Amino acid sequence: LRSNGRQEIEASEDLKLRRRYGRMNAKCLQAAAQTMVWSEANYGIVEPWDLIRDNLLNLTNSFAPLYPVKSRTTLPWWSSRMKKALIRKRAAWQ
Repeated sequence: LRSNGRQEIEASEDLKLRRRYGRMNAKCLQAAAQTMVWSEANYGIVEPWDLIRDNLLNLTNSFAPLYPVKSRTTLPWWSSRMKKALIRKRAAWQ
């Protein structure tokens, strides 16, 4: 159990998180965007862009859910059929 627990902890630390933009609730996102302040009167040139970027990041963090991305330990072309064929090949030569 102890080694399995360590493996689970290591596996959970290795998972990367990505955003699912396709699962955003567009209506809620638009409603939240309408309530945000997008420009200020006394800003120069750089500050409005920082404000827009920060608003977009806040909206993204709020409405685009995160999901774990598993790292592949096998090659994309490797399948169970390939594994069976390899086992049969090795068995034939023994």
